[in-house]
Amino acid sequence: MRCSRNIKKLAVILLLLVPFLGMAKKHKVTYFSPRSFYVYSMASWITDVPSDYYGFEDDAASPVLGMGYTIVNFGNRTLLNLEFDAATSEFDFDLFSPTRIWFYTLTFNVEYRSFLQLPLNVYVGFGGAMLHYSYKKTGQNGFIADWSAFDENEYVFAANAGIKVRLLKNVMLRAELRHYWKSFGEIFYWDDEWEYYYDDDTYPFGTAISLGLELHF
Repeated sequence: MRCSRNIKKLAVILLLLVPFLGMAKKHKVTYFSPRSFYVYSMASWITDVPSDYYGFEDDAASPVLGMGYTIVNFGNRTLLNLEFDAATSEFDFDLFSPTRIWFYTLTFNVEYRSFLQLPLNVYVGFGGAMLHYSYKKTGQNGFIADWSAFDENEYVFAANAGIKVRLLKNVMLRAELRHYWKSFGEIFYWDDEWEYYYDDDTYPFGTAISLGLELHF
């Protein structure tokens, strides 16, 4: 069942977090410490984004703007961060009008400063995203009439992993791989003679590869 599969996925995530938390037990813990706020900007390439119908997919470049805050700091070695960012791009699905999608993503990240000798951090996280679709309406002459003719929202899951390399005291180079997926849950449908039921599992929605800078205040 879908519920049990999701529980297994959550258990795997929690097991991945145990080493980080265990290594941080012997260090001083601070909450909402000073200089916890940061912002980041990245260039992103989003692949395998599907259309709503017929299974068409498209890839596109997208700018990403985001902000984060360190909620818990374990001795300046393991950090628990809350991040929110926004990205947008136009996708051209076959047989459909161009579609602009806004990605609003909220994630909870565990960041670990793995090497004391090197200015390198690694992090993993999970969360969710709201996708806002704007379908481009075209006039009789083929020119764009407006972007807001048909708007709708959709909610998907998100997970990410990345590295941060310190360039300056308050500036980091940030590289990230993020994956989106969604689930329909339980679906019923029928025709004149038969009634059908199936429990649909999650399926990939798209993957984003990003590179940019992170600025700490």
